[in-house]
Amino acid sequence: MAVSRDLRGIEDPASAPISYVTTAPRPGRTVAALCEAIWEAEARLGLLDWEVDGVKPWQANRFGVYKALVTRLALFERVPESPPQSPWGRLRFWRRILHGTLTCSPFQGEQTFDALVFESERAEIRDGSSSCPYTSGLVRRLRQEGKTVQMIDPHADGTHRKEADPFRRFNDAIALESALRFRTSGWRARSRDVRFVTAIEEHFATTMVGRVSLGWLLSPGIPRFLAARATYRRLLEKRQPSEIFCVCAYGGLAALVAAAHEMSIPVSEVQHGMLDGLHLGYRYPVLPRTGHLDYFPDRFFAWELKTNQAGPMPCEIDLIPFPQAERLHRLRATAVKEANLVIVLSQPTVAGMMVKALIDRRHALAGFRLVIKLHPIELEDPRRRNVYLPLAGEGNISFDESGDLHNLLSRAEYQIGVYSSALFEGIELGCRTLLLPLPGIEHMERLLKSNQAVLIDEFLSKRALA
Repeated sequence: MAVSRDLRGIEDPASAPISYVTTAPRPGRTVAALCEAIWEAEARLGLLDWEVDGVKPWQANRFGVYKALVTRLALFERVPESPPQSPWGRLRFWRRILHGTLTCSPFQGEQTFDALVFESERAEIRDGSSSCPYTSGLVRRLRQEGKTVQMIDPHADGTHRKEADPFRRFNDAIALESALRFRTSGWRARSRDVRFVTAIEEHFATTMVGRVSLGWLLSPGIPRFLAARATYRRLLEKRQPSEIFCVCAYGGLAALVAAAHEMSIPVSEVQHGMLDGLHLGYRYPVLPRTGHLDYFPDRFFAWELKTNQAGPMPCEIDLIPFPQAERLHRLRATAVKEANLVIVLSQPTVAGMMVKALIDRRHALAGFRLVIKLHPIELEDPRRRNVYLPLAGEGNISFDESGDLHNLLSRAEYQIGVYSSALFEGIELGCRTLLLPLPGIEHMERLLKSNQAVLIDEFLSKRALA
């Protein structure tokens, strides 16, 4: 029996209209505790085995659930909505998507390819051109092996920033076709599935999570996944790749992995950021009864970086050179450290809390020169940069928008952050690492235990007593 009530609620991470606000978590709430609550629910309720109409809703949206909960609990801050929710904002967004579909669709042409590479939305200047910082080396190697490669660039709020390339296409057509399929699906949830979602919500109500609405796992979650899977399958049938490479499979590419697995095409993911035992994109203490995950890549390319920690993962792991390893080595060998120069590595998920933490410690930090290194997505979105306005009047604080992170870190004596893959790069470049005690610091536990990093207040206290 189908039900007609709106299941989405207010926490569908793909469409909920949310504004950029800063908050503070309640005492006792931590990222680690949230991860434990999610893992316990998976073990108790068999969430990874849950299937509806050929879709595993929890597997497909696991990281989306985490993002919704970590924001709801005020552990991380809400970010600007994408696509925009205002009528004019949505119109501009979909106009850009339509333009990308008409001019640079991956469905255009009849050529087949040995490999499809689904890039990151980020773009960096490498070898004089703007490309994906994580897959450009992979594409170069595949081509050297004589393989034909099509790159697919995801949009960032409807825009693309990479260099024009005859073999690079935009995912706009995939997004548009999936949206049209979704809007015309007519999918309805059955009562038994609604009851199971209610059981999940009731379980979380007994934990630190509290009352939460997860109806969006069914609607729009299921029809949206079905629509995307069908669109990706059409692309794979047209291009006939023998292998697929992607960045951040857990961040919205579950339907691609599902389509690839249906066609027995192996999927490999290339590392793009920090890894540790609390990363819900990769950490699975309990597996489904089948012993494997339906929407997880078959292979993971992990960086050969001494501070990196890739395992364990439910797939094969291959080591690859860190994309900037040679440059890090050259910079460390030649750079001269500037005394009391501190690079503050922004983390958008806790940026407002970082600003408050720096203001609270302004007097203790008065003897340092602080340079705020904005995150790439903050450089691209003025709504995210505005959170730093309270620091603009501090005489010893400046902002860097050059995008050359490694040059900054090579000159700095210290780096300040919460959790970030850039912190590991700073360590490689000889920075002393100071951590702010904010949500997400749990990801840095191994650095604290190995004395590769210290809490900022511990450092400042010892310095004051010296």
